Amino acid sequence: MRIAIDVRNLQEKHLSGVGWYTTHLLDALFALRTPHTYTLCHSSWKKPPEHLFRWKDAPHVRYHERRLPSKLLTVCYILAHAPDFRTLYGAHDAVLMPNHLFWAFDPTEKVALVLHDFSFELYPEFFTRKMRLWHRAIRPYALMRRANALVAVSEHTKNDAIRLGANEEKLTVVHEGASHVPQAQSSSSDYRSGAILSLGNLEPRKNIFLLLEAYRILRTLHEEIRNPLLIVGSTQWWNDAKLRRAISRNPFHKDITVTGYVSERKKSTLFASAAAFAYPSRYEGFGLPPLEAMRMGVPVVASHAPALPEILGDAAVLIDPYKPEELAEALWQTLTDERLRSDLIAQGFARAKKYDWRKTAQGILEVLEKLAS
Repeated sequence: MRIAIDVRNLQEKHLSGVGWYTTHLLDALFALRTPHTYTLCHSSWKKPPEHLFRWKDAPHVRYHERRLPSKLLTVCYILAHAPDFRTLYGAHDAVLMPNHLFWAFDPTEKVALVLHDFSFELYPEFFTRKMRLWHRAIRPYALMRRANALVAVSEHTKNDAIRLGANEEKLTVVHEGASHVPQAQSSSSDYRSGAILSLGNLEPRKNIFLLLEAYRILRTLHEEIRNPLLIVGSTQWWNDAKLRRAISRNPFHKDITVTGYVSERKKSTLFASAAAFAYPSRYEGFGLPPLEAMRMGVPVVASHAPALPEILGDAAVLIDPYKPEELAEALWQTLTDERLRSDLIAQGFARAKKYDWRKTAQGILEVLEKLAS
C-alpha cells in the first residue's frame, strides 16, 4: 500500500503539541514491519528544519517536497480549490492528515484526518481575532466532511466531533502514546531542584494566570513551602509583556522563572528535578505533558477539564480549573504528604504505561488499511 503523509506541521523551527504527536507517531509507524511505502509530503519556500528529515534513511520512506509557500497554496485552495493533492504529489492508496491543515483532494482520494481538539470552536475567546479569521478561512468543517475516516485522540474529542456534525461512522478513537522524554545525561541542571513544573505552549487555555495566583496562595498560606515555580513553553501565542507584568506583581516573583521553549533533552532534565507537575488547563483534546511527567516519576496535579480525567484517571490529583485555591491546596498536599506522593508516582507509572506509541501506530495503520481495501 502506498501511503502519503502530510508533514507540513513539522516545518516549524520549534515543535509543539501536534508536531511532537506527528514525530512520535511516525517513529513508531516506520518501526512496524509492513510491506507499505510512505511518502512524506510538504511544501515550503524556505529550507525546512533538519528535524523534518529524521526518517531520510528509513526503508520504504521517501520525501516529496514542493518549493511553494504553504500560505500561498492555502489561499489557492480557498479561492480556487486547486491544485489538488494528487496533482502535487501523485496517486496514493491512502492519505494521512496528522493535523487539520487545508488541502484540496481529488474525489477518489482516500483521506484519514486526525482530530486533536476543537478549542477554536468551543473556546474562541482563547484566540486572537486574526487566528479566528484564519481558522474560519481554511474551512475545517469542509475537510472533516471530506475525509473518509476520522481519528480522534480521545473519547472526549470523538464526542466533541459528533456534537459538531462529524459522521460517527467515520470515527475511530486512537489514543496518543506517552513516549519517554530523552534521558538527561547528567544530574547538573541550570534550574533549581524541587521546582513546581508547568510545561506546554503558553496559550490562554493553559491557565497560566490561575497557576500564578495559586502559587501566591500556596506560598502565603504555607510559609514552609520554598519550591520555585518553573513555567516552560513557547510564549508565541501571547504578548510576553502581559505575562511579565503578572509575574512582577506576584509577591514571590523572585522564585518564578519562565524559560521559553526548551529542547527535549533539557525537558528531561527539568522533569528529573521537579517536585510536582502542575497542569491546570481549561481544555485539552488529550493532554500528553502530564503523562510524560508520570513516566518520569513526577506527581501530577491537573484540572478536571476535558479530556484530562479520561486520560489521567486516578493517577493525578484533579482540581477545578477556575479555583486557584483548589490548585494551591492540591500542590501543598502533593509536596508535603509523602504517602500521597508515593501513591501518585506509582499510579502515574502504571497509567502512563497504558499509552504506547506502537499501539497508536498500529491503530492508525488499521484505519489506513481499511480505507485502502
